[in-house]
Amino acid sequence: MDRVRFSSRRVSNAGLALIGVAAPFLATYGSMALLVNRQPTRPNLGPNPDSAPLSMWMPSELLVYVDPWFAGVLAYWLVVSVALAALIVTAVFLLWPIEAGGQSTRRCLLAAISLLIGTVLAAPWAYGLIHLLARRA
Repeated sequence: MDRVRFSSRRVSNAGLALIGVAAPFLATYGSMALLVNRQPTRPNLGPNPDSAPLSMWMPSELLVYVDPWFAGVLAYWLVVSVALAALIVTAVFLLWPIEAGGQSTRRCLLAAISLLIGTVLAAPWAYGLIHLLARRA
């Protein structure tokens, strides 16, 4: 019974770390996708003025659409970000302390650290969102 509780705590800590690392990226990517999808089309620019459906926009394509300077370095950023996120979740699963006392403060600290790291990893999309909002204003 104690071993099951031990494993469930580790899995819940890893899940919290994964949510914390992924949430800033998902929020900025979702906001960018909604803003780009709502831009008006200009029918005089080509034979098919309709924009691509939202399901066709990959995160990298959306960022390059907003700012073409990301085209050359985005693949490296994505590889490093995914590797770092996997390393963080694995490290939390294996090394984060799970003693019985003080769990809530440790989990709050884990959530804060994960959100901070996720914000750093989502920096290009945050820049793209700011760039897109500035262009709309």
